[in-house]
Amino acid sequence: MESLNEYMEHQYQLVKHSRKKLFDYCSTFVTEDFVKPISFFGNGGSVRSLLVIPTKLGSYVVAWH
Repeated sequence: MESLNEYMEHQYQLVKHSRKKLFDYCSTFVTEDFVKPISFFGNGGSVRSLLVIPTKLGSYVVAWH
């Protein structure tokens, strides 16, 4: 059985991998599409604005621990 630290390290590696895939995909956008408001995102949100929430959450988690 893996230790808690090993488990957490594995989870962190999965997060890093998925984040890289997401940012690689986002890098294919032209700026206008990246910041363009999309009505069904709510409050005129954009792809960029959706990325702010996980970034703030990640900063909070790191600061909290």
